[in-house]
Amino acid sequence: MDFLMKYIRHIVLWLSVLTIVAIYISSTMSALPLTAQYTRIVEIYGLTALWLLYLALLATPLTQVFPTMPYRALYLKSRRALGVSVFFFGLFHGGIAFFFLFGGLPGLSFLVPPYTNAFIIAVAALLILATMAATSFDSMVIRLGKWWKRIHRLVYLAGVFILIHALIFGRDFQRGLADSNTQLLLLAVVILLALQSLRLHRYFLRKYPAVSPGIFTGATAMLFLGISVYFYIALQGIGV
Repeated sequence: MDFLMKYIRHIVLWLSVLTIVAIYISSTMSALPLTAQYTRIVEIYGLTALWLLYLALLATPLTQVFPTMPYRALYLKSRRALGVSVFFFGLFHGGIAFFFLFGGLPGLSFLVPPYTNAFIIAVAALLILATMAATSFDSMVIRLGKWWKRIHRLVYLAGVFILIHALIFGRDFQRGLADSNTQLLLLAVVILLALQSLRLHRYFLRKYPAVSPGIFTGATAMLFLGISVYFYIALQGIGV
């Protein structure tokens, strides 16, 4: 356990690099046409980045709601490496899509809304992830001080951008709730929102003990239900 606690970040990062290489090699060795190979690589990289980001976002609410969960410290220690891995997969996902599927800058002229918007927010998300990856070292935590947490809270904004990008561009998600991947994503988002709502509910109860608990319960419940309904509609292809 001590070994894992010491090297968990290195292990996660090296596994991510090896996975990126393995996916690329296995896809390019298939009998598919070249464009189909790159499409497959882009999709796998994108989905992997999405689920790694989910694991990174899940860490805080899950471990705070269940403080005695097994391997809690190990999970929290790996969180930064998960975030850097999201950047790695996102960078290769975007790079291959941009240069090999879109054809570089000339190909952007063929994009129409909402794909243009999805491309713009994907670039914004990648810039956020790049900033977080560049400041993920312990030395940067000390150097940035209170600004480190403020910068890394942008991960929530990046998460929203990436989810919208996936809903618009992802072929699986375009099929709506009839697709198993879409159903799994909806369930994952609902679980994350429920844990975040419960965490915030407990935080406000501790911070403002004089306020009626019913106010916070009602507010967090409405927030949870409202966002959950939005994503349900979005995943049906009605909203986004």
